[in-house]
Amino acid sequence: MPLERANQLFNSPIHRDAYQDLAQLILDLRQCRSYEDYYHFQQELLGKVLAVQEHRAASKRVAVRLQSRKSVPADAPELRSGGETTDPEAWQLEVDVCERVDRQLRSVADGLAWRIFNYDRRVIVALSRSDQTGQMAGKDGLLSERNFLTQTWEEERSFVLLHDLTTCLRIGDATQFRVVGDGYEAYLHEIKAQTSGSR
Repeated sequence: MPLERANQLFNSPIHRDAYQDLAQLILDLRQCRSYEDYYHFQQELLGKVLAVQEHRAASKRVAVRLQSRKSVPADAPELRSGGETTDPEAWQLEVDVCERVDRQLRSVADGLAWRIFNYDRRVIVALSRSDQTGQMAGKDGLLSERNFLTQTWEEERSFVLLHDLTTCLRIGDATQFRVVGDGYEAYLHEIKAQTSGSR
């Protein structure tokens, strides 16, 4: 990557804000001691990942429109990395910054996965044997997955780890952890997207 481009990425307000968020998230993860801690931590991390993915998708739509010689849409997001709003390259920079921040945030989710599985490499390797998932934001089954993890916590006090939040877990949608004595049992789940009229 050319030095000028790298400087633009690193100096973006999105990247600077994410740097502070990442440091705090790593600290927060290290302080998690219970499934309740992990539940709240994952909710916070999920919110940050979805926000940056949504901003990336919206910025990409603007860049594509401008490259097709169309105007900036009225619902365009804020161009936080600087530049002219009519310049497709400025929007592409926004896309690239968001993609980088998304990877950084999801690497923290990888840390969560390793920690929750007691750093058992065999489990991580076994659940990584598939293609990497795409973006969570806008995914058809996201609402169902979020409802599942919230409902499972509220009704059973069982923590549910969302696999798509990570980059290392690629089989199944989620793992549910149930306390058994001093240990736990882990249950792999495929969560079907809810359709209108379904319960």
